[in-house]
Amino acid sequence: MSFENGPFIFRINDNGCGPNLLVQVCIERGWREYIESGVLKDNWNLWWRTGGFPISHYKQLKPWQFTNHIPKGSSICRKDNLSRYLKCMKKVFGSIYDFSPEAFNLPLEYTKLVAECSRQNRNNYEDPSNVWICKPVGLSQGRGISLFKKLSELVYDSNAVVQKYVQNPLLIGGYKFDLRLYVCVPSFHPPVIYLYREGLARFSTDKFSLTNLDNPFAHLTNTSLNKMGPRYTEMKDRIGAGCKWSLKQLRYYLNQSGMDDWLLWQRILSLVVLTVVSQLNNVPASANCFEFYGFDVLVDSALRPWLLEVNLSPARRNHCDVDPAVKKPMLHDMFDLLGLPVCCTGLSLFTIWSAGVCGTCTTFNGHSENTTSLEASSKHLVESRKAGGGGG
Repeated sequence: MSFENGPFIFRINDNGCGPNLLVQVCIERGWREYIESGVLKDNWNLWWRTGGFPISHYKQLKPWQFTNHIPKGSSICRKDNLSRYLKCMKKVFGSIYDFSPEAFNLPLEYTKLVAECSRQNRNNYEDPSNVWICKPVGLSQGRGISLFKKLSELVYDSNAVVQKYVQNPLLIGGYKFDLRLYVCVPSFHPPVIYLYREGLARFSTDKFSLTNLDNPFAHLTNTSLNKMGPRYTEMKDRIGAGCKWSLKQLRYYLNQSGMDDWLLWQRILSLVVLTVVSQLNNVPASANCFEFYGFDVLVDSALRPWLLEVNLSPARRNHCDVDPAVKKPMLHDMFDLLGLPVCCTGLSLFTIWSAGVCGTCTTFNGHSENTTSLEASSKHLVESRKAGGGGG
C-alpha cells in the first residue's frame, strides 16, 4: 500500500521482534506496525532487518516499499572482507588508503603474518610496538578478542583477522577511546554517502597500559564489555562515570584542550568515503533501499584516525543516557533524508548530515514542543510489545 494513500507501515525482522529504540522512533513518526496477513503479506512500506535480505527479495519490491539493506552492501561489515578490500585498493591507489592498521586474514595469510613478524624482528618481547590484536571474524561486542606480542602467544580456533595494534592512542584522563560514527548510503551507483555529524566516543574503563595486554577493560572500548567492568559506575578522571560521551562533547573537550580537530574531521570524511568506494564494483545498482553503517574509528596521539571495522545495522541498544540522545535524532534524520514521511505527528525534525561524496552540509536546530508527549506515548507502546536487543 502506498503511504500516499494510507498509513505508513513498518516491519522489523521476520518475527516483529526488534530494537526498542527503532520501534519508538517509528511510532513517534506516526507509522503503524506490520501485522502479518496471508492476504496482505506485502502490506508494508519499510522492512528493517538486522541481517541482510536474499537477492530474490529485491526483485519483488513494490515502488512504495523500502528496505534497510542494499544487495551485497553489507560485505565490508565482515572483518576479513574489509581487510581484503582495503589491501586491494592500497595496491592500486597507494598511501591514500593507509588509514587502517596492517592486517592479515587467518588462516589464509598466516605465512604472510609470520614473514612480516620476522622481517620486522617482532619477536622482541620487550619492544612496546610489538603488539598485535586478533579478532574472530564471526564475533562482535569484544568477544574472543586477544592481544599478543609473540606469534607463539597467538591462539585462534576460527577465521580471524590479526591487526597491528595502534600503540599510541589519544588518551583522555589516561583512558583509551574510539569513535562510533553513523553513515548512511542510499546509493552506490552513483555513490552517495552521508556521515552524521553526531556520534559516540566509547571509552575503556581501566587506564591504558601496554604492560598488561590481558586486561580487556584497558584495551577494548566495546560498551557491552565495559559496562560489566568493576569501574564502569565510578567517577573516572576526566571522563566521569560510565564509558560514553557524545561526539559533540568530545569535540568540545578537544577544542578546550587546545587541539584543533578540523583536520581530524576532514580525514575522517575521507576515510569513510574511501572505505565505501572500495566496494563499488561488488555492489549492483539498486533502488528503494539503503545501507546504514557504524564506523569504528580510533584516534591516535597525533590526531590521526584509524579505521578499525565497519558494523551492520548499528544504533540498536541503549546502554546509557547518551545513547537515545544521539541515536533517536539520528534515526529521525536518516528517515527524513531518505524521504520517508512523518505522518501527522507535528514533529519538527532537524537534518545534520554531513555529505561525503555529494550533497551539501545543512544544519537546523531543535525539535518541536510536541516531541515530549509523542515520546511518552511511544514509550508506552514500545514497553507493551515484545522487542529484542542489538548492538550499540
